Amino acid sequence: MLRRQLLLAVRTAATTVSRQSRPKNPTFSRFTTSIASSSHSPRSPEVWRASGEVESHTDEGFDPYSSPAALTIAPQHPRTHGIPVAVLHLRSHEPELLELFIHFVLHAAYALNMPVSRAAYLPTKRSLYTVIRGPFAHKKSQENFEKVVHKRAIKVWDTHPDVLGKWIKYLEINLLGGVGMRIVRWERTAIGFGRTHLSHLETERQLHAGLADEEAGRIQQLAESIIRAEMEAAASAREADQGSDGKSEGADVNESSPPTSQSSLDSDSSGRSTTEASARENSAEADIKSEEKASAVERTDSQPNDKR
Repeated sequence: MLRRQLLLAVRTAATTVSRQSRPKNPTFSRFTTSIASSSHSPRSPEVWRASGEVESHTDEGFDPYSSPAALTIAPQHPRTHGIPVAVLHLRSHEPELLELFIHFVLHAAYALNMPVSRAAYLPTKRSLYTVIRGPFAHKKSQENFEKVVHKRAIKVWDTHPDVLGKWIKYLEINLLGGVGMRIVRWERTAIGFGRTHLSHLETERQLHAGLADEEAGRIQQLAESIIRAEMEAAASAREADQGSDGKSEGADVNESSPPTSQSSLDSDSSGRSTTEASARENSAEADIKSEEKASAVERTDSQPNDKR
């Protein structure tokens, strides 16, 4: 209810401003009387004039017979170059909410010296949804639901990107419930932007290359120092091992010489025993052969002579 009263007041104030030749509007008089009243009960302009409060407020810069600037239609700044920078799209299911937020948007743009257009009416989108009334008893009956989306668009010209960003941020913070907002922005750069960007990239590349070379040099020096330390440690360990090996070899030679002579004697004695054993075997074989020959001769002598 309060929202509708505010919208009615905005419309009434706009109508009054557009009709300056007709100041005696009963609706506007009631509106200004309710605003100008200092107590809970509104007072008529005659009471104000009789009390003398009109002159005092007029001296302070307040006119109770004119509507506040926030309730009038927002004026527009002229375009300087005619370059579009953004388009603001607004969506809502309630046209009253949409008109109220558009009024707020235009006043915010005027306060920031932004040349903007009036709200353009876009085609209304209507969607029809048919669903069943219930899953059980009323499943054969259907019900229709209609979804209506009202659309408006506001175009912005000749505005600095920083000012445009502040305006959008301000609208996002004070966004009215039930209203959707979408912004389309166009950003422009100066001529020669590509060359400037390439020069910056080349400078960054050279800087990174120098840092990489310094890092690689430090890594190489560290690796060389580690290798040098390892090689020195290995050389010192090798010299220590060689000294200990020479001492152990001298002690081993002195301790192993008597067993070597004993082993040579053992080998000589084993060689003699083998030769003696082989000589015995040969003599035994010779004896066996001589005995066989002698027995063969005796057999031949004992056989009778058939020729005789």
